[in-house]
Amino acid sequence: VLFRSEGAVRIVAPQEREEARWADLAARFPEAPRPVPSPVVTMDENRRLTTDQPLESRRNVVLFGGSTTFAAAVDDGDTWASVLQRRLVEAGLEVRVDNFGVQGAAVMHMLPWVERELGTTIRRGDVVVVYAGVNEAKNAVLFRGSVVDRLRRRYARLDDAIGAVARRSDLAYLAERSSTTGAPELEESSFAETSVALEGMRRAIGGVGARMIVVLQPQAFVRSSPTPYEEAIRASMGRFPEAMDEVYPRIADI
Repeated sequence: VLFRSEGAVRIVAPQEREEARWADLAARFPEAPRPVPSPVVTMDENRRLTTDQPLESRRNVVLFGGSTTFAAAVDDGDTWASVLQRRLVEAGLEVRVDNFGVQGAAVMHMLPWVERELGTTIRRGDVVVVYAGVNEAKNAVLFRGSVVDRLRRRYARLDDAIGAVARRSDLAYLAERSSTTGAPELEESSFAETSVALEGMRRAIGGVGARMIVVLQPQAFVRSSPTPYEEAIRASMGRFPEAMDEVYPRIADI
């Protein structure tokens, strides 16, 4: 039945993938970023490889974040973790940068990862940077009546799995899109979960004598002077940007 349904969808209503839709939009604007066709992505256990690390270091800068920190669209040497590492080396500082970014991750997912690295990667005198904002805001915007949407926003690995299936199946992609229809509403519990997770991370990191810095991620929906490309992104996303306008200041207050 699934094979027949998949065939029917591909014939009657073939689906244009998100990647293709965003690529078509980006092609219209010279200022839009151009992703690397086949980026080199290297994993070192639980972290993405950061290039140009010193052989010896006196201090670590440990990065946690979502897809912007993981940076799957660029080569290992072009992630912002690697760019930061090169600048620290050029400044003559014996500091090592580690990238623990995970696609789709929000603060509520990160506390166990931070606890896993305490005493090894994260030690006294180190700096932990939590790059937050976009995924936390997305988690607070739900589409009315969508249980799947709630589960995806709570569990990053589930979100990755559903996305992977949807990229290969028109039927799954159609079902995925159908789960995010209707009027967006705010999930109040998400703000509390973000606040509790951040406080837990502060206590854990401070407990080993390290310092935590939270960086609020800039994004197109809240820029005071958006580019034409960013305005086009906003116009293509229906009522979702309006919800983000309401949510982002509340994330910043946390």
